[in-house]
Amino acid sequence: NTDQEEYQMWLMNQEDDVFNNIRMQGHSHVNMGTSPSTVDTSLYERILEQLDDDMFYIFLIWNKRNEKTIKIYDLAENVLFETADWRHLLEMLKRW
Repeated sequence: NTDQEEYQMWLMNQEDDVFNNIRMQGHSHVNMGTSPSTVDTSLYERILEQLDDDMFYIFLIWNKRNEKTIKIYDLAENVLFETADWRHLLEMLKRW
């Protein structure tokens, strides 16, 4: 079980250079499906609005059944990779 308040304190205490270079957000839906909820999609939109055109961001949702939803936004190439495309993540990361 995570402590959201503790995580937020940790996140906000990061130096600007670290905070501004975080490129992944992930969490678990534990015993539920891994489709993003409206809360998830709203968070995705808020994060993506803050990124420059040459950046990328990775969103992950996993559960105990090892089901997953992966969304990799590559703004530089204007491409969205989804769960079935996850191998492209390796190629994308090689560029950075």
